[in-house]
Amino acid sequence: MKASRRIDCCRSCGSEQLDSAFELEPTPLIGTLGSRNVKEAVYDLSLLLCQDCGLIQLSEIPPFNEIFKNYVSVSEEITATRVSKNNYLEKVSKICDLNPDALIVEIGSGDGGLLSEFSNMGYRTLGIESSHQYCTLADAKGIDTINGMFNKDIATQIEEVHGLVDVFIVDNSSGRQHPAHICNISDPEGYVENIASILSGDGLVVVRVPDLRKFVS
Repeated sequence: MKASRRIDCCRSCGSEQLDSAFELEPTPLIGTLGSRNVKEAVYDLSLLLCQDCGLIQLSEIPPFNEIFKNYVSVSEEITATRVSKNNYLEKVSKICDLNPDALIVEIGSGDGGLLSEFSNMGYRTLGIESSHQYCTLADAKGIDTINGMFNKDIATQIEEVHGLVDVFIVDNSSGRQHPAHICNISDPEGYVENIASILSGDGLVVVRVPDLRKFVS
């Protein structure tokens, strides 16, 4: 098992002005809870607040492969909630004034549940998904999906094959943890740069993250 990494500067802006925001006892990863016969590794999951950019982040980053080796997606249930309660599709379409041939890309697309809704509206869609299992499910729905973690190489591939992107979706707001969501990646700055490199001039990036106030209230 790889060792965790302590945070000594902000993962977003690089500032060393980090203050403790919320203290927790050393805690096992949620996917290991309930393993009675196994001694779980514990990690410092306390939160730090960057005084320069305001980013809330863990004080210690557990090994990436340990966090997501058994991650589960329930995108069909989440899709139904987002579409019915938040008018998700209509809001995105109106904000961008999308053309019929607009390209919508979702990073961490799971089994293609949300993208299939956009596809039904006539838009071109493309998923990026690290799980081979979910790529297979997405393909069965007719959703073209790249199997891998979003990076510079995949960004280049998208531009060469599909052209510039009109809408990028990175949605981590509904309890669906995913290794490719911006909350969980180790290089947020590089992540955003890769998105910007293939975003059309009037394109939109939809980033949804959990509301910290709801966690601590």
